[in-house]
Amino acid sequence: YECEGRSAGSIPGEKSTQDRKSFPTIKIHQYQGVAVIVVSCVTKDNPYEPHPHNLVGKDCKRGVCTLKVKDTNVISFPHLGIQCAKKKDVMDNLKQRKEINVDPF
Repeated sequence: YECEGRSAGSIPGEKSTQDRKSFPTIKIHQYQGVAVIVVSCVTKDNPYEPHPHNLVGKDCKRGVCTLKVKDTNVISFPHLGIQCAKKKDVMDNLKQRKEINVDPF
C-alpha cells in the first residue's frame, strides 16, 4: 500500500518553532480573480526538474496539489506532507508528472 511508504511528515513553515507552528504559505501579488495554484516537488538544484517524491494532503492527487482560489492573495497549506518514492516507483512517478503536464515553471 502506498500509505506504508516512508513519509517525511507534515512540512513546517519557514518560521515554525517548537512553540508556534507555521505552514508553507504563498502570496499572490497584483492579481485579482480566479487563480489555479499547482504545487509539486522539484529538484533542489538548477535546472529545476520534477522530483519523484509525492505531495500528500488535502487537494493532492497523483503527487501534485492543485488548488483553485478566488479573491484571496495569501494561501496556506497546513496539512501538506511528502510521501517518499520507493526506488521501484521513481520512473513511474516521473512519467506520471510528464503525463499530467507538471512543469516546475
